[in-house]
Amino acid sequence: MNKDDDVDVMERQLMLAKRRVTPAHDKVAMKARYTIAEASPVGKIIQCPCCTRDHMKTAYNKVFCSNYKTRGNRNCKDRYWNIVDDKRAIRASTYSN
Repeated sequence: MNKDDDVDVMERQLMLAKRRVTPAHDKVAMKARYTIAEASPVGKIIQCPCCTRDHMKTAYNKVFCSNYKTRGNRNCKDRYWNIVDDKRAIRASTYSN
């Protein structure tokens, strides 16, 4: 199985995850979008795992559309990890209140 086959399988999983739940912040769909974006080659249009915004993958490690530096308080990278990682979600909810 090559890398392209893996991406096709992941895209199918994402499609199935979207059918089950509609919100963008569903953990399963977010993880699927992250895996697809991570496996995509540089130069391809990818979807941000957090906000589903399309953007160009400009480096091998670029997965999210933004970080705090570029979009103010809309930090998709931190928001993604706060939602997906249970320990971090507990800590983030503690500090946000």
